[in-house]
Amino acid sequence: MRPHLAISRGHDLAHEFFTTVGKAFEGVDRSKLFLTTKVPGCGPAGIGQSGVLSCLDAYGGTKRFLEANLKLLNQEYVDLVLVH
Repeated sequence: MRPHLAISRGHDLAHEFFTTVGKAFEGVDRSKLFLTTKVPGCGPAGIGQSGVLSCLDAYGGTKRFLEANLKLLNQEYVDLVLVH
């Protein structure tokens, strides 16, 4: 079983945290890790908006958040993406 690390990109976490975690992965055999991250869900304006994504472009917004997470973590992929 591979060690699991879940990374939350919530508003309460600083950019520096992600880059620090990304640097910690340098030199680690990626096949030994199971990396999880999350992206915000969407919601129509004013009706239980759970994040900053518009439901009109949920795919595009999710993709942008995931790409930003990958860049900050200095990774090419994660094993699991949670929509929160």
